[in-house]
Amino acid sequence: MGLVVLVLWLTLGFRNAMLTAIGIPFSFLCAIAIMKLTGLTINTISIFSFVLVTGILVDDAVIIVENTFRHMQMGKSRRRAIIDGTSEVMLPVISSALTTALAFIPMLIMTGSTGDFFSIIPKTVSYALAASLLEALFILPIHIFDWGPRSAAAAPPEAHSEEAPYAYLQHGIFGYFWGVYRRMVIWVLDHKTIAFIGINAAFVSALALLVLSMFGIAPLIKVKFFPGNYFRYHVTMQTTAGTSLERTDIIVRDVCPWGSSKPIPPPATPDFSKIRTTCATMGPTTVRWWSLCRKNGCAIFPTTPATIPCNT
Repeated sequence: MGLVVLVLWLTLGFRNAMLTAIGIPFSFLCAIAIMKLTGLTINTISIFSFVLVTGILVDDAVIIVENTFRHMQMGKSRRRAIIDGTSEVMLPVISSALTTALAFIPMLIMTGSTGDFFSIIPKTVSYALAASLLEALFILPIHIFDWGPRSAAAAPPEAHSEEAPYAYLQHGIFGYFWGVYRRMVIWVLDHKTIAFIGINAAFVSALALLVLSMFGIAPLIKVKFFPGNYFRYHVTMQTTAGTSLERTDIIVRDVCPWGSSKPIPPPATPDFSKIRTTCATMGPTTVRWWSLCRKNGCAIFPTTPATIPCNT
C-alpha cells in the first residue's frame, strides 16, 4: 500500500494522492466485513487477493479525481465540478470495476478441494472492488468537496494547441517519459499500416507459441497447473485395522529407502511427530506420511502420490 501511495503522490500530487489512497483501507475493511458475513477467513489466500487488488482499487478514484479537477479548470464552482465530473465518468467507472470482477469470477466454476481453495480469490477481489466502487462514487466526492482544492487555475490556451498538449505533464519527474511516449504515439499514428501489421504479427506469434506449447508440438513454454519441484511428497499407506503406531513406524521406515539413498536412522525413542494418522472405528487405518525430503534426507519420490498397501 505504501508503494501505491508513493506512486500516486509522484503522479497526482500530495493532496490528490491522499484523497485517492483513502479508498484502499476503506475497501479492505468493507471486504473483511463481508468476508465475516459470508464465512470466509483472513488467511494466506485472502491476503494474497488483497495484495493483488491493491493497485486496482485506486483506478476508479484516480479517474474521478482527475475529471473533477478538469471541470474545475473549466471555471466551474467546486460543487458543480464535483457533480459534473463524477456523473460524467460514472458508467465507465462501473464498467471498469465489473469487468475486473468478471475476470476473476470463472474461478468459482472449479469444483472439489481445488475449487474450495481458489474460490477465496474471486470472492475477496469482488468484495474489495464493490467497496471501492461505492467509495469512489459516493464518498470520494464528499472528500473532494471538504478537502480537495478550493479552485483550479484555468488551463493555459497553449495547452490545448497541437504544439504543447498537456504542457504541465512535460515537467517534473515524468517529463522525459512523457516525451518518449508522445513521440511513440505520433509515430504510430503516422504509420498506421506498419503499426497494425506489427501488432497483429506479435499477437499471432504469441498465440502460436501458446498453442504449440499446450499441445506438446513444441515445448516452448512449460505448461503445468502446479510446479513439479516440490520439497514435500505425499505417500498414502493403508494397513489393517488395529495396527499399532510402533508397527506403522517400522513400515514407514522400511518404505523410506525406496526413494532415497539415505535412510533414516532409527531413533532411540520412536518419534511419531512426523507421522499423521487418521483412525476410524471401522475399516482400515489410513496413514498419511509426509516426507520432508530436504530437511530429513528421506524418501524423495519423483512420481505422483501413490497408495501402497502394507501388511502388519
